[in-house]
Amino acid sequence: IADAYGVVLVTPKFSKKYWPNSRHYNQGNMFTRHQKSPKPRAVWSFTAMEKAVGIASEYARVSGEKFYLYGHSAGSQFVHRYVMVTGGKRVIRAVAANAGYYLWPDAKINFPYGIKLLENHDWDWAAVFRANLTILAGSNDNQPDAKSLSRHANAMDQGEHRLQRALNFFLAARAFAAQKDHEFKWRLETVPNVGHSNKGMSIPAARVLFGK
Repeated sequence: IADAYGVVLVTPKFSKKYWPNSRHYNQGNMFTRHQKSPKPRAVWSFTAMEKAVGIASEYARVSGEKFYLYGHSAGSQFVHRYVMVTGGKRVIRAVAANAGYYLWPDAKINFPYGIKLLENHDWDWAAVFRANLTILAGSNDNQPDAKSLSRHANAMDQGEHRLQRALNFFLAARAFAAQKDHEFKWRLETVPNVGHSNKGMSIPAARVLFGK
């Protein structure tokens, strides 16, 4: 796919050794264990990804100032949280495909399901909703008993399965943006006849990212 579109493909490895669980990787490594206290930005997984892009761009002799971003499943959680937490100002286009649960823009729900505990974060909601982010959902990713699907109470409040959670999150984000009178440029797309499959989602994602 990268060759077909003529892009430099950077795939940072968040190894189990250094990023052992979801708190460290897809939740951004923003908090200490049990969400007791926030960590400095320098140790976030979001920052590590930006560093990886910078190093790779030097080797490839291309600009790494702005980049395209794609993630599936846990990677999708990483992508949409990165856009929300940073404002997505370095992202040209981003695709979050088949996330298990989302960072709801709700200050009454604890992170990582909502933005409570991030009261002191410097949110730039105008930039967040102006970012070119597509929530991509497989139409067949609709199994309530799917393997590895979070059944945490806060995740279940988002929907019974990944497809429903994607739809509900998009609507909640759009309503939140409208409430704050912000331009909303996010998109929601459903990929027909595809379930929880990175392979099945990657080609449609590439079209969204690189298509004219």
